[in-house]
Amino acid sequence: MTCLRVLLVVVGGALLLAACGTVDRGQPTTSDDFFVRGSSFAQNGNYERAIADFNSALELDPNNPEVYNNRGLAYAMQGNYDHAIADFDRAIALRSAYAAAYNNRGRAYAMQGNYERAIADYSQAVDLNSDEAEFYHNRGFAYYQQEAYDQAIADYNKAVALKADYALAYNNRGLAHAAQGNDERALSDYSRAIALVPAGAPSYFNRGEIYMRLDKTEKAAADFEQFLELNDDPEWQQKARDYLRTLGQ
Repeated sequence: MTCLRVLLVVVGGALLLAACGTVDRGQPTTSDDFFVRGSSFAQNGNYERAIADFNSALELDPNNPEVYNNRGLAYAMQGNYDHAIADFDRAIALRSAYAAAYNNRGRAYAMQGNYERAIADYSQAVDLNSDEAEFYHNRGFAYYQQEAYDQAIADYNKAVALKADYALAYNNRGLAHAAQGNDERALSDYSRAIALVPAGAPSYFNRGEIYMRLDKTEKAAADFEQFLELNDDPEWQQKARDYLRTLGQ
């Protein structure tokens, strides 16, 4: 079964620290100033300028783990995972109980396909902060990639128990149920994800696949049509149109 796995893990957020304070006018002069402005750039998707400001912050204060964590996230968003991991390593070396940095390093490893190391980091993050739903979700996704579906479902269960409106976790738990052939549970999870985020295109696609497998042609077609309205990725649009042709639509 075709799933939007890569799309979904990218959507799952990393933990970008919110910097305290603002730089209202003039040029930043302190490490904190550069950190605040760099974090703002990163949150707005301007990763080159963010990295430049984080570099300046570290020149003035080379032992700030939060700056390394945020610069690592900026590198990760550029797809530069080796640099990201090096920064998360440094953040953890400076603050051994830095749960967010373990989580973020785990995501970088996951994006490289190194799921064993990702799971080790997510587990460390969980040990440090067992109340953060994202840590369980991310570990569940890594287990899913290893086809360890029972472990994945257990982590997704914990994620939604901690965060009842966690649409991504419902969707991804649906993928794990579908991989086990448990179509009814998959349908329930996809429908829950859609109820929480009606504009969440991947859940329509995934639910449409299950309806196809169950020979519920009209419902499958409706979901693929809705997916086409919400998603503008040419490759995935073509997949949905191919399914609709198969359904005779």
